Amino acid sequence: MTAFLKFVDSKTWKSVISGWRPPTKADTEGGGRVVKTEAERSPAEDELALENDKALNVIFTAVDPNVFKMISNCTVAKEAWEILQTSYEGTAKLDIISDDEGDLIEEELIANNQMLFQKWTKLTQIYSVLTKMVEDQKIEIEILEGRIRTMTRGINMLNSSTEIIDEILEKGKKNVPKYGIGCTKREERRKVQLLQPGLPQVINRICNLLIL
Repeated sequence: MTAFLKFVDSKTWKSVISGWRPPTKADTEGGGRVVKTEAERSPAEDELALENDKALNVIFTAVDPNVFKMISNCTVAKEAWEILQTSYEGTAKLDIISDDEGDLIEEELIANNQMLFQKWTKLTQIYSVLTKMVEDQKIEIEILEGRIRTMTRGINMLNSSTEIIDEILEKGKKNVPKYGIGCTKREERRKVQLLQPGLPQVINRICNLLIL
């Protein structure tokens, strides 16, 4: 922790070893001295107060919750540092504890990153599967719609062909001539067969209409 405090700022470390006291001013009313408000501080006094706050913040964030309870009421970095030195019998032991805590934090961060990566990979796979399902569903719907259109056209053509067959048969009946008494029954049947359209002719006409 000592090295880290020095790394933050040399003035920050100096505020730990030399201490900081809130600046005061003379009390014109009751005599003695009173603490200045932040608005009354000079730029130099503000800078010293800032360095103390930096050091205190570093110490607060470097210790575990149990140790933090011992120094949470401190407003001066030097006071918090002295409590830690007394509790851990020197800065060396304190530095070791902080390093161990840093290693634990690093391990936790690595584990959390790995867990987040696994979750992200799983979500990506689920998204890919859902996207493929939607695309397949769209294709199935298009195929079904195509089949419905084909069936509709077939039904319409079948209705049209039925009407044509009825029309052809009706015309065939009307075109059958009446024969005299002199014709034999065999001759009548023969002439009726020649005049009436045969089944192959009807089928050919229907096929031509369906193709069109």
